[in-house]
Amino acid sequence: MLLALLLSSMLGQRIAHRAHEAAGSSGAHLDCSAFVRHIYAGEGVELTGSVRDIHAQATRRHALRKRPRPGDLVFFRHTTGKDGFTHVGIVERVRGNEVYFVHRASRGVVRSRLDLRHPRSRKSNDFIRRASHGRGPKLAGECAAGFASPDLLRRS
Repeated sequence: MLLALLLSSMLGQRIAHRAHEAAGSSGAHLDCSAFVRHIYAGEGVELTGSVRDIHAQATRRHALRKRPRPGDLVFFRHTTGKDGFTHVGIVERVRGNEVYFVHRASRGVVRSRLDLRHPRSRKSNDFIRRASHGRGPKLAGECAAGFASPDLLRRS
């Protein structure tokens, strides 16, 4: 049991490190789902399809959880003009209720943060959606919709 926990922690840390290293790059020709698929594939975890497909995969494999850990996927809703799951990133680190994550945004691969305790605080959440599509801006904490464990996604 302890060995399994240690190995799972190591996978998450490796994924978080890969995401950290990618931050600041252009992420050319990638959208958010392609970015997370690329990072996870580097550690042997196969993800397929769009954000919605990846979330469905996480649901089928019982990989969803409420408290994040480094390397987890972080899902967002309503970040575009569409409803449902519309964006995904990778948790880089967690400090208390603050979650730092890496994702592919319009300006490239960036680092952002969200606050689980104060999802509407502009002091502790970055914007995940600017005003567009006839909708106002949204903070990451407002759109966050859950997390998924890479260990449980790795299992076939």
